[in-house]
Amino acid sequence: MTYLLAPPRLRLDALGSFVWDRLDGRRSVAEIAGEVRERFGEPAEPVEDRLGAFIRGLRREELVAFPGWDRDG
Repeated sequence: MTYLLAPPRLRLDALGSFVWDRLDGRRSVAEIAGEVRERFGEPAEPVEDRLGAFIRGLRREELVAFPGWDRDG
């Protein structure tokens, strides 16, 4: 489960915007990966690698947190 910490000012492509809208604390990363795969198909592959890199970047910028993993979670 993820929680948004601050409203960012990011420039996102279609895939990034799609993922950002789904980081709502209700969906798991695996569920989001499945939704990305359904929506974008082959061009999004490898979905897990791309999604992982995107979320790591958001965590590094402290734009999302994972309760129990991150210091404030």
